[in-house]
Amino acid sequence: MEDARSTWDSPSHPTPTMAAAGSTASMKLFVDAGARRVVFAEAGKDVVDFLFSLLALPLGRADRLLAPLGGAGGSVGNLYASVERLDPAHVQPGVADKKALLHPTVLSPPARVEHSFHPRRELYTCPSAGIYCLECARNVTDWKGTRCPSCGDEMTLEARYVPPAPRFSSTAGKGEAGVAAPEGFVRGGAATRYIVTDDLQVRPSSAGELVALCPALGPADVGALRELDVQLGFKEGKEILKAVMMQSRTVLTDVFRVAQRRKLLGEEDKEKKTAERAAS
Repeated sequence: MEDARSTWDSPSHPTPTMAAAGSTASMKLFVDAGARRVVFAEAGKDVVDFLFSLLALPLGRADRLLAPLGGAGGSVGNLYASVERLDPAHVQPGVADKKALLHPTVLSPPARVEHSFHPRRELYTCPSAGIYCLECARNVTDWKGTRCPSCGDEMTLEARYVPPAPRFSSTAGKGEAGVAAPEGFVRGGAATRYIVTDDLQVRPSSAGELVALCPALGPADVGALRELDVQLGFKEGKEILKAVMMQSRTVLTDVFRVAQRRKLLGEEDKEKKTAERAAS
């Protein structure tokens, strides 16, 4: 039987935008070359929003995303498979069906969709809402074609979810100057940086934080660490999710180990060739 965890079977639940668009975010790793481990990383708002968005990811969705990597671990895959093969006769009457468990979404993802594993949730209402039937306007569904309980028509008119307006604004979804409210969880522009440790502790980047952080993590001299620029895309995102589910304490080292090895070997090769030329 085909593993439904690795496929989407409904247009109402599209593939993750992060995968479809090939969206990536950059981060800079600071590597202890001797220990071959990541001490910490410097990242922007997009990376931090992605990491925090994992807290809102439903287990069923995580297991399906990680199916090519062996699933989310533990018994999550067994629960998913049990729901998948459960005969509809055993499902409680009035429940939409299995989709709420097999294709879970959250209403307002805590990150931009292109930098998360959360698909944009689509909501639908009755075409008669507010025109022929005021009661229809009270009804909304996340499954296109559901029958309206007020008039019986199919609910196919796309509705828009409006997140809470910023506290400083009286206009829903708008800032003070009428600009769309910022997306994501943390604040920050292009110049804002955050520190992310190997075990995914996150804090705003500052000289004071680095001074306090490095002795506890190992090297006391930040200048002795080697820098490595990497890209966080769909593949790396899934590997981070897998490492988190497996309770790893060295997430960044585990995920970017190959990139570290290539970088360090390349630098060692350059140093060797430089030494050989100097000796000759």
